[in-house]
Amino acid sequence: MNNFFDANSLIALCALVLTIITTLSGAILWYVNTEKKKYAAERDFKHLRRNIEQLAENVNFQTGELDKNFEELSRDILEIKIKLGLHDYRERPK
Repeated sequence: MNNFFDANSLIALCALVLTIITTLSGAILWYVNTEKKKYAAERDFKHLRRNIEQLAENVNFQTGELDKNFEELSRDILEIKIKLGLHDYRERPK
């Protein structure tokens, strides 16, 4: 019996088809997971960049507030010196 579709050939053909299907599905799943990881990494990077930008804005704001406070303190100290007569009029406040 030299029939092409005998039992052994049919089993081998089914095994080949099953192997091809599982290999293709594995490749598709691998690609999908790779894209998910890529998207997650991009999203995390964007979050980190946004957080750093917000931190920089907050530092700039705090620096501005400190400058205002130091200017007020400098004026207050100058007023105290003038009232106590300790101010040298040749000095110029900055």
